[in-house]
Amino acid sequence: MQIIRFKYQDSAQVSDAKIADCANQCAEQTVLMRELINAPHNDTPYAFLSALYDYATIAEIKNQCTRIHSYDPAILVIVGIGGSNLATMAIAQALQGVVSPVAMNHMRVYYADTVDTEYIYQIITQVDHALSVGQKVILYGASKSGTTTETIALFELFKERLQRRYPDTYHHYVVIATDHNSLLYHYGHEQGWYVFS
Repeated sequence: MQIIRFKYQDSAQVSDAKIADCANQCAEQTVLMRELINAPHNDTPYAFLSALYDYATIAEIKNQCTRIHSYDPAILVIVGIGGSNLATMAIAQALQGVVSPVAMNHMRVYYADTVDTEYIYQIITQVDHALSVGQKVILYGASKSGTTTETIALFELFKERLQRRYPDTYHHYVVIATDHNSLLYHYGHEQGWYVFS
């Protein structure tokens, strides 16, 4: 077997000193990531790493998914702006393709990720129809900060529809993902919603 060697000095115009400096920075960050991987609720850019090994949270997510699927929902509305919504959309597209007309078996998934009134009205029409014929709708709100204005406004729009249809039990159909101790975190717990943080 031959070793492949890259000669970057003439083509990339990056000095050996710059390469060594970058390597040192990477080594420092690697040490930091290893130290933080088991820290609970840490507020660092590496907090996501602990999620891979948080088996209790993974089990709880699976339990909540089982609970939600037991309702046999016709629609899942995901409310979030930017990264709060794009990650979910990317995973769904990776699993089912970009133009899949039906997601997650028979459940339709709508992404309320804009304040475009025509687009949101189309989702509202679908939700209203589903609720009027007795189908279940799940509302998933995602806001890291818990204060994103567009997310809160859109979330309230869909929550009110669930509340009108199921005044005593609507909270069973609401799931929130937000930072631990955000305003939305506390409000969600007060309302009896399931809150991931």
